[in-house]
Amino acid sequence: MVLTSNQFVYNGHPSYLYGLRFMWLDNKPSDQMTGEKKYQYFMNHATNTFSVLSSSYKEPLSFDVDIIADRVLSEYEISRVYNIFFNLPNFREMRLIDDTGTTKIFRCLFLNPKRYEYGLGQDAGLVGFKASLVLESPFISEGNKIVVLPDEITGWGLDNESDTHEYTFPDISLVLPANDSGKRLTYTIANTKDRVTRAGGIPENRIITVTKEDDTDEETIEYKPKKGTITADGISIIGRTNKKFFRLVPGFNTLAVTVMDDDYNEVSGYPITSMTLTYREDKVIT
Repeated sequence: MVLTSNQFVYNGHPSYLYGLRFMWLDNKPSDQMTGEKKYQYFMNHATNTFSVLSSSYKEPLSFDVDIIADRVLSEYEISRVYNIFFNLPNFREMRLIDDTGTTKIFRCLFLNPKRYEYGLGQDAGLVGFKASLVLESPFISEGNKIVVLPDEITGWGLDNESDTHEYTFPDISLVLPANDSGKRLTYTIANTKDRVTRAGGIPENRIITVTKEDDTDEETIEYKPKKGTITADGISIIGRTNKKFFRLVPGFNTLAVTVMDDDYNEVSGYPITSMTLTYREDKVIT
């Protein structure tokens, strides 16, 4: 993610109306690449070494930015820019527009602006601002990534390119076909690089339990880990689950799907109709 020279749309207001774009006047980016991460350590006196007990981000990513105009701003424009961009009461969406027309989306605040003035005499005036940019996350997010898996999911690979070293929990839209097999079916979706996550009726650890009864129509199951909800065709079914959610490990993931009946016999002919993963890829500032 590079900010330099890019225009933007913040809180619905395009910067080009005021000739504004991001610049680095000292030709030097922010020192920080992410929000500050805090570690807690444990001392092993037998080996005279430290181990990590826990780690977490305590603050969002923040750094100073220069926002420079292509002209001297009028008093009206200065007032408008301050009111729509700076010191708002909560995080607002920003769309960053680069020279190729690519749009990246994240939420942030512009805080405590300072003035840049330039010129002499009547031509002098305000031409830009220095402000603290505070992001909603310790990372910059490039918006949601949507991955539609092929019909044959087993063995399909997905590269989670997030720069965070944490797990990524995607929203999942899973469409199961009508069941006319004469049996109740269990769909098992496994990330073979991590744990097994299941949609079905087998009670074991780290699974999601959703039964697909015989003589039932096609249904859509939605997993929303941020909201903590699992629904089938809009009706909550989280009470029939152990509240586990599918997750992606950093780097390469391999997915596999099996369909079984209540006797643990694998069943063919009832593949998943479709599966869509939606998740955020977190990136360091560059």
